[in-house]
Amino acid sequence: MGRVRVAVLCVLTACAFLPIAVQYEPQAGSQRLSGTGSESADSPFPPPRQVKHARRALPAAPKPIFSIPKKFADGHVALSFDIEAETCTPQLLNVLEKHGVRATFFICGTWAKLHRRLLKDIAEAGHEFGNHSSSHRSLPGLDEESLRKELRDLENLVLSETGKSTKPWLRPPYGAVGPASLSVAADEGYDQIILWNVDAKDAARPKRTKDQLLTRLLRARPGSIILMHNLNPAIVGAVDEYLSALKKQGRKAVAVSELLQIQAVAEEREERIRRQKALAALK
Repeated sequence: MGRVRVAVLCVLTACAFLPIAVQYEPQAGSQRLSGTGSESADSPFPPPRQVKHARRALPAAPKPIFSIPKKFADGHVALSFDIEAETCTPQLLNVLEKHGVRATFFICGTWAKLHRRLLKDIAEAGHEFGNHSSSHRSLPGLDEESLRKELRDLENLVLSETGKSTKPWLRPPYGAVGPASLSVAADEGYDQIILWNVDAKDAARPKRTKDQLLTRLLRARPGSIILMHNLNPAIVGAVDEYLSALKKQGRKAVAVSELLQIQAVAEEREERIRRQKALAALK
């Protein structure tokens, strides 16, 4: 009988602990905890908090500038050169110095790396720089990282060689623009996207003569931004004669920043006059 009592006692003891064992047995189809941090749907522990890092919003895409209104130009036009492959930059600088004119040089990095002395010459002559990208790739076709690199590499090169920045002026290669690429450019400090409304066509093939180039330059009206390059030596004589013609007309060529400043002053003056008239009408 003693042995029977002991056996019964063991069975009763095991049954007392049975609910505890069942309570922690995984359900069919559930997942066990693992070292990866994943929890089962039946886990008594809450899942780890998911921290989301909000992406900084990019600025709105700036509107490209082709020209300024004639009424604000005061007879001025802007001269701009895309500097991509060397043929006549020293001669262009001589002509601009002869006429006492500043221009905007949109620099391409492939040119600048090979012609650092000329880059310094442009700066020392008092001209201003704009960004024309590092390798002249179409900006809308680049991902954000590549686009930023195109702009930064050129800016860093010009800044290190001349002490001058290319910001805030950008001329996209081929004039190709898109909202996404312009927003990234603005985020990099380029909120003045400078295009043109007069193209000298001096980069065309076959090469055009001086007279053909001059004919196109003479189409510029007050407020125009003129696109030229340093690819065709004939542009040197065309610019020389064009600047002489402007002087006879009592007009002047300036850099892009000067033309935009002329517009800003004229708009401010127009707004001041408008307010004065509005106040006078109330009296």
